[in-house]
Amino acid sequence: MAWERSEATKLSVSEICFRVGYQDSASFGRLFARVTGLTPGAFRKELRPATRSR
Repeated sequence: MAWERSEATKLSVSEICFRVGYQDSASFGRLFARVTGLTPGAFRKELRPATRSR
């Protein structure tokens, strides 16, 4: 769910973090990186070119 928001929105990573229930964006970032293998910012950058070409 959080990675979908990361890809599909212009919200900041901090705003996404709070919207999915995390109070601490650093903790969210660590969990996100553990699950996806990328930081939230890197994930967004990696997917952005793919979403623009659709």
